[in-house]
Amino acid sequence: MLSKEENELLCRVGGDAPMGQLVRRHWTPVCLIEEVAEADGTPVKARVFGENVVVFRDTDGNVGVLDEACPRRRASLVYGRNEE
Repeated sequence: MLSKEENELLCRVGGDAPMGQLVRRHWTPVCLIEEVAEADGTPVKARVFGENVVVFRDTDGNVGVLDEACPRRRASLVYGRNEE
């Protein structure tokens, strides 16, 4: 049985937690590709490893993932328009 400290070490993924550092070095599914099937479609909000992200498909059909908060105004990019 795990001690409380061992459980915290293995389960915490937010911030600078050791397990969070480890899992961020690997590919991780964030959403289904069907959720962002349309180019320039509505962005999808997702939460992964304690962080809010926005998943979208650009005009060329490439899938992108960004931090949800706009770096300048901290507004949610979920409400933004994705065009060109």
